[in-house]
Amino acid sequence: IQPGTWIISQPLIISGNLKVEPGTNLIFKKDSYLIVKGNLQSIGTKNSKIKFTAESDTWKGLYVLGNGSSSIITHTEFSSTSELRAGVLQLTGGGTFFNSNLSISNSSFLNAEGEDALNIVKSQFSLDNLIFNKTFSDGLDFDFSSGSMNNSTFLNVGGDAIDVSGGFVNLSDMLIKDIRDKGISAGEGSNVSIESSNISRIGVGIASKDGSEVQVESTSIEQSKLYDLMTYSKKSFFNKPKLTFNNDSGDKFSYARQKDTYLVVNNSLVADKDLDVEELYKNSVMSK
Repeated sequence: IQPGTWIISQPLIISGNLKVEPGTNLIFKKDSYLIVKGNLQSIGTKNSKIKFTAESDTWKGLYVLGNGSSSIITHTEFSSTSELRAGVLQLTGGGTFFNSNLSISNSSFLNAEGEDALNIVKSQFSLDNLIFNKTFSDGLDFDFSSGSMNNSTFLNVGGDAIDVSGGFVNLSDMLIKDIRDKGISAGEGSNVSIESSNISRIGVGIASKDGSEVQVESTSIEQSKLYDLMTYSKKSFFNKPKLTFNNDSGDKFSYARQKDTYLVVNNSLVADKDLDVEELYKNSVMSK
């Protein structure tokens, strides 16, 4: 797609790879969306960004079926997405990447109205310097995907900032602030490492559940409405979750360790407690 402003008035399906040039503005009408059956190369520059946005309130978003191919996105802004629901296709992400080798840097996801601003599924990824701001529900959802995310910011999120299910995810130098639900949530047997990050003004700082293992180093958590750290089981067929948290700042942390789960803070196993998970999810912080 050549530079300029293009109005997309109906669903656009590309059977093959798509390259978007710097300085391109794609403006989508309310019921339009973009599907790419290949890879997406959206390579803007600092002075000539690429924008995917809505003509009015929202558009249905982007779906990339990578088939193992490599997509590269840089200096690109995605805004005002809803969800790609059309016939049998029922996606919850404003942007969804499936079976891709994905690199995203210096890009933003703004004003997302769907369940996830970005959903990465069964993919390998490298993410750097991303901004998520003003999302109705979750910011970023990793499903059965592996990779690293660095130097990124989540602000004003109506659900979880980062939700990991069944993946191997490394997070470093994250800023997570003003989150209604969890700053980072790991579930369904995920393995998550978190380092040198700042989490504040959230419902729950970090939660490990349902067979997940989370390791946290040099990370601050402040102003949690419920708890800074949690381990609990929501789905009984998974192993018990683990969370190991190390911070030499001397700060005190609030925590909830359900019985038979594993939560260690600065090399000490914290006291357990009875947690009614069904009641927990009725709380205004964690309810959907």
